[in-house]
Amino acid sequence: MSENFDSFSIIEPIRRAIAQIGFKTPTPIQTLVIPLILANKDIIAIAETGTGKTAAFCIPVLQQSYYKPENRRGKRKLKALILAPTREIALQIGEHFDVIGKHTGLQNLVIYGGIKQGKQADVLHNGVDILIATPGRFLDLYKQNLIPVNTLQVLVIDEADRMLNMGFEKEVLEILTKLPPARQSLLFSATMNERILELSKKVLRKPIIVNGTSEKAIPVSIQQKVYLVEEIGKKDVLLSILRKNDFKKVLIFTPTIFATKEITHFLKSNNHPAAEIHSDKSQNTRQNTLSDFRNNKIKILVGTDIMARGIDVDDIDLVVNFNIPNKPETFIHRIGRTGRAGKIGLAISLCGEKELDHFKAIELLLGEKIEVVE
Repeated sequence: MSENFDSFSIIEPIRRAIAQIGFKTPTPIQTLVIPLILANKDIIAIAETGTGKTAAFCIPVLQQSYYKPENRRGKRKLKALILAPTREIALQIGEHFDVIGKHTGLQNLVIYGGIKQGKQADVLHNGVDILIATPGRFLDLYKQNLIPVNTLQVLVIDEADRMLNMGFEKEVLEILTKLPPARQSLLFSATMNERILELSKKVLRKPIIVNGTSEKAIPVSIQQKVYLVEEIGKKDVLLSILRKNDFKKVLIFTPTIFATKEITHFLKSNNHPAAEIHSDKSQNTRQNTLSDFRNNKIKILVGTDIMARGIDVDDIDLVVNFNIPNKPETFIHRIGRTGRAGKIGLAISLCGEKELDHFKAIELLLGEKIEVVE
């Protein structure tokens, strides 16, 4: 395991940005994949949100783009394309490139649907070095001859499992037909399954498979508790937990949009200002809500798994599972939102009798018992 980023032979502009951010020791996934990407290898990397996987591809992609001489004269030429399944994830990737690449002189652009394309098209007309895109908007602008890809060097598909689960396989495969075959390709996924392997065969050439996470691994910085309580009593238990503790930032997972709205209303009516995030909200509203949550203007955020997966915040004190998910991996993904960046976190689950089987499956996957509060 590398003790610092110096062992990767990272160029000075990127090292300076990393130091300013406060990155000192690379995470396991960064240690594994950064040297491989810099060596121009195609990879499949198994890594979840919270493991440092965005920086793991951001750092080497910036370095590879920086070394291209055409970046320094004439119109900018596209060197890297990062595909993301949602606008929220695309914007967060863009933030990583902004911060880590701020001294490189490289320009990145995030494009996504749901808004007018005018501003995105204007930037593309002047040229960009790195493009972060959702599949649909990429194809829209490509078909308008706004995205020349002949100079593309690197393709990154992030959250590949989610990309497939959301039904974007057709769009991704269509995009592949537009890109130069002589390119480096990187595929990042939280899980490995047959669909991911099939996709990798169409995307990658002689890939190296890197497992940077374990579905059984829960950071030691996360304290877990489960309250055995039936559905009718869950709101009152949640209220009691919030009243007894001075949490600065709370993320609550709910099973449905209806439950999200209901719980948010309940908390507000009991003097706990909360905000909700779900697909019924407009894109601008969701982005403003996420920004307010990051900036501590909102203390409690309530959302479904689909919307909350795009939340990448390091200082969440408490994660609450209002329901027990039927997939153990979903549970692990949820609670991994706390106890990050070296901080202590708390994960509390509310479990009814009908959810006990799901809870036992989670304990089996973890290989340990979770503290029960009755």
